[in-house]
Amino acid sequence: MTVALQQVTKRFGNTTVIDALSATFRSGAISVLLGASGCGKTTTLRCIAGLETPDIGRITIAGLDVFRSEGGLSLPPERREIAMVFQSYAIWPHMTVRENVGLPLRARGADAREQAAAVDRALALVGLADFGSRMATQLSGGQQQRVALARSIVRPTRVILLDEPLSNLDAKLRIAMRKELKALQRELGTTMIFVTHDQDEAMSLGDEVFLFHEGRILQQGEPQEVYHRPASRYVAEFFGKTNFVDAVAAPEGDGRLALRTNQGELAVIDAPNGATPGPVVCAIRPEAWRIVEPAGGQGIRGRVRERTFIGDRQELVVETALGPQAVITLGYHAAKAGDEVALVADPQRIHLLPGQADA
Repeated sequence: MTVALQQVTKRFGNTTVIDALSATFRSGAISVLLGASGCGKTTTLRCIAGLETPDIGRITIAGLDVFRSEGGLSLPPERREIAMVFQSYAIWPHMTVRENVGLPLRARGADAREQAAAVDRALALVGLADFGSRMATQLSGGQQQRVALARSIVRPTRVILLDEPLSNLDAKLRIAMRKELKALQRELGTTMIFVTHDQDEAMSLGDEVFLFHEGRILQQGEPQEVYHRPASRYVAEFFGKTNFVDAVAAPEGDGRLALRTNQGELAVIDAPNGATPGPVVCAIRPEAWRIVEPAGGQGIRGRVRERTFIGDRQELVVETALGPQAVITLGYHAAKAGDEVALVADPQRIHLLPGQADA
């Protein structure tokens, strides 16, 4: 079910937390709201749920208004046909797993047979079919998270809203639960809107990512699009590590641009749509650099300042006349601290940002 916000604004006192926000979250997809603490993503989620009331705007779920400032319409949460998974899970410690999962059905007066069948199905979907009689206090953190998920799917809902539900889990379990959550969403085909501040979580889970900053959406799109083609320096810095190199773009013919720095030519690239000759900032991800021998005469010369071994890759910091460059090499590479190297950027993976270059 599609969820749409039109010019939604929410203030707390004199502070604007959501600023004239418009967005559409696709039906049957996982939409991830990403951003630093205080950027407005959780407040947006709570406005969709009906737990907060916007000052201005309109919110629709499956084409039906659930909030509209004009006319004063605001449906209560129980009439919005949504489910919500909170960061704290909100599991009742005095209830069994079955009782916790069946709570939404009991609240709606479902008969016992209907409750039992729905709870059995929900527990099976989250891998807790044999845990129904256990008390909530006998569960691990990951199992409690599954109980919260089962409770959100035990009855048909239009949308499932998830507010940082994995943040209380350890790193290894978080990765495992991301995969389980995505598999569950694919099986159910349910619309999910997921809030996180973790970029790895956003990239691995989201069909689409909405990057928030100061109550606005700076960029939205598929994770790989936002990662490789950030709309601004802030997006590039937030969404992974990025090197920024000042250059001057000069026409090279056949729709190509030569990127020239004060240390020589960086690369020749196909001109992106809208790109014009002049000063630019080149956003280069660490994995887009390739290390070559400095004696070959190509690339940007530098010296390895730091080397960190992380099993399947190495992370280097290379001091160059263009500034320190973060470099990631996969597998084994002999470069170590103190070595002289040269860096060559993959022309296909240089993204141009508007800016003033020193070159």
